[in-house]
Amino acid sequence: MRQYRGQWFMRRVQWHCGDFIEVDFYPVFQKPGVRRAKSKPTSAIQERLNLRNSERKLIRTVHASFRDGDYALSLTFREKTELEEAKKKFRAFMRQARKAYRAAGMEPKYLYIIERGKNGRIDIHVIISGGIGRDALEALWKNGFANARRLQFTEKGVEALTQYMTKQGRKKDRERVTYRRWSGSKNLIHPQPEITDAGTAVREAEELAELIDRRDAEEKAQEMYPGFALTEAEAMWNRANRGLYISLHLCRRERWKCRPYALYSVVNWEEDAM
Repeated sequence: MRQYRGQWFMRRVQWHCGDFIEVDFYPVFQKPGVRRAKSKPTSAIQERLNLRNSERKLIRTVHASFRDGDYALSLTFREKTELEEAKKKFRAFMRQARKAYRAAGMEPKYLYIIERGKNGRIDIHVIISGGIGRDALEALWKNGFANARRLQFTEKGVEALTQYMTKQGRKKDRERVTYRRWSGSKNLIHPQPEITDAGTAVREAEELAELIDRRDAEEKAQEMYPGFALTEAEAMWNRANRGLYISLHLCRRERWKCRPYALYSVVNWEEDAM
């Protein structure tokens, strides 16, 4: 294998999602006058990246669109129901819900995932804005059991809930079938990436990755993003082409309920250089 010898730089992509920030650093390879072919990850790495991207898109949308006191709503059916019938009943439920919210002077935000569990029954997982009482919301579901819980944001937001909602991509949950990743109302907030191709030198990125490798990147992250605390950091190296991929998750310091800590992850992989 031969390392890539052309020019390359680090790109920074960040998303501001309410009290949370996500940042990705990754290499962009180039050669003057020649467009370099893309270096594709292995299938295992690509599967991991696809799952991560699906989860992160949902998490960003939830963190930007919802707040403490909004609801996580679970809907089940008392009888075995086919997919199209389940969709029809959910649409009827949402029509009644919108009427109740509008009577309270607001338009609800919501997103949902429909899945068939291991027992063969269809479940619907919903995140919906507050504004009417939980009892009133649950009473609108006439097809089985409804349970509404208040969202409780921590220093990682409601990441655990949203990862649960996309769990069907994980090997241990392959028996569960989700019919679409997720869908929702048109008034959801979808954070847009801020892309910067200048200001992050390759050596600076390597130093940050070394700090992540030593589990000691909190101070550097706070220097980069004043007022925010690091909650998670990941560094991945492609040793064939020297590609370095860094991911940071931060939250506003007011969200901390205890001494700050960060979850670290370091991954190495090799593949043929292009």
